[in-house]
Amino acid sequence: MVKRIAETRLAPGAHILRDDLYPIRVDNVSRMAVLDKRNEVRAAITEMLGQENDTEVAKIAWLSKRDIPKAYGSMVVYLKKRLRELRVSRVEA
Repeated sequence: MVKRIAETRLAPGAHILRDDLYPIRVDNVSRMAVLDKRNEVRAAITEMLGQENDTEVAKIAWLSKRDIPKAYGSMVVYLKKRLRELRVSRVEA
């Protein structure tokens, strides 16, 4: 919405560079399935979610505290196209 308002006030020929991203929060996610040993998001998870949902995943962010070793946490998945629901299959670490 902000992008649409900003585009109406731009000079002719100017463009907004960022695409619209659609965040989806996912709770109770296995930490070991999403994060690697360095507490960074695995690249395979991004590819797997994109293929399962027939969309492009822009990025994934882990929302729970990384320094507290809980088995499950929350993450947000930013998609390039809007979906009603995000399908997530069982992932083994």
